[in-house]
Amino acid sequence: MSVPVKNIIVTITLDDNRVPQFAYEPDGPVVVDKPNTHIIYKLQDKTDMDLAFVGASFDTPFDGIIDAVKTEAPDMLILMDTNSVVGKTGFRLILSNSNNTLLVSSQDPQIVNTGNN
Repeated sequence: MSVPVKNIIVTITLDDNRVPQFAYEPDGPVVVDKPNTHIIYKLQDKTDMDLAFVGASFDTPFDGIIDAVKTEAPDMLILMDTNSVVGKTGFRLILSNSNNTLLVSSQDPQIVNTGNN
């Protein structure tokens, strides 16, 4: 049996003030309606800063919406979601860069669980 997958492309650019700008394709919250879904974020780095995923941070890491996070490659982050808890959660993608030792964090994407159907 195959695992349901939601693919999101994250494109990061720098504005005129060198502030990272995040664009998600598709845009909007990710709605999970099947159990054991993998939400895969693929990075398109257009900053020339060699950005790489290092993880994700959550304001509510114990709410049970997302069950695990792993970095599969510098340009791929996977969120594992059993969809066993109904609700929504926000988080920030965390990335390293080649310019300095500071970390970059994204705007707040959202995951919405509808519950196991």
